[in-house]
Formats: sequence, structure tokens, C-alpha cells
Amino acid sequence: MNIQYTHKEEQIFQSALSLILDKGFHGTPMSQIAKASQVSIGTIYHYFESKDDLILQLFSYSKNKVSAFITDSVFDDPITKENYEEKFMIFWRRFISFYLKHPSIFSFLEQFYASPYYEMYQKKYCASNYSEDTINRFLNEGLSLNAIRKMSSHILYTFCLGSVIFLIRNSIYGQKKHTENQINQLIQTIWNGVKI
Repeated sequence: MNIQYTHKEEQIFQSALSLILDKGFHGTPMSQIAKASQVSIGTIYHYFESKDDLILQLFSYSKNKVSAFITDSVFDDPITKENYEEKFMIFWRRFISFYLKHPSIFSFLEQFYASPYYEMYQKKYCASNYSEDTINRFLNEGLSLNAIRKMSSHILYTFCLGSVIFLIRNSIYGQKKHTENQINQLIQTIWNGVKI
């Protein structure tokens, strides 16, 4: 799923992302976003009905960016029991790589999940976001192929994602640079915990 955004939407999203990280959700009025985006306030309201709508769409935009980055290389050909381990390694390496290259998106998402906006998003869209669907889709594929141990999909999701998120947090906030070898070790350790 690769959603196309207009140049102006991209400008607005990038400016909003930067301002929200610096000033928080409540400290970032639409007028500042318009000024930073170099568009009129009317242009912003052409794309977004309110600040809440902009923030919810910024969340979707951010999740779609990471999802497209992951899925381009994982779902481009059929997943089989024979290639699932290889796809598993690619999937999580791409996930980590995206967030290490885009720490502002990671930080925004962390802030979003801890805010009332996430509950608002769930109520409005009545579904989990696309990246989480992508992770669940990939892990459930492994379960259905008998490529990984049978367990609750929630526990599987938590086990895999929790380890990866901790590494990303440590890299971004703890400023601990992890080598490619260390990242591969983590993913291999996760795989060893779920493989049959």
C-alpha cells in the first residue's frame, strides 16, 4: 500500500512533524504549521478540516511511510515456508533501518501513542494502523505456514516488536550506535525464539 501525497501535503506534514516534536501537540497551532510550510492557512484547511484531523492524518502518513519501506522488499514475491526465515530477517532489518534513518517519525509516533490522539484515531477508523496490520499480516503468515511456533498472535507480536522498539529507542534517545552485526544478532535471537 503506497499512498501518494501531493507536494503541499508533504510540506505540511514535514513542517507539522518538526513543530510537534519541538513544541508538542498543544503548542503547535495551525498558523505556525502554515508559516513553516510556506502555505496559507486556507491551504491547510483545504487539506485538513481541523488540527486534530491534520494530526490523525500525520499519524497515517508516518505509518504508511514505514510500511511502504518494509513491504517493498518483503511482499514483492510470495512468502513460503522455505523463504520465511529470510523474509523475517529482511522485514525486521528494514523496520529498524527506517526508524534509525527517520528518528523524527519514530519520536512523533511514540508521542502519538501516549496521547489521547491514539484513542481518537482508533475510534475514528475502528482499526489498527497500517504498519501494525503489516506486522500482524507478516507474523500471521508465518503462523499459517507453520514456519514459526504456534502461540498467541498478540504474544508473538509483543515479543518481536518489543525487542526491536527497545533497540530503536536505545539508539535514538540513548544515542547508542548499534553495529550492523549487533542488529543482526538481535533479529537472529528473536528468530531463534519463534522458529520451530
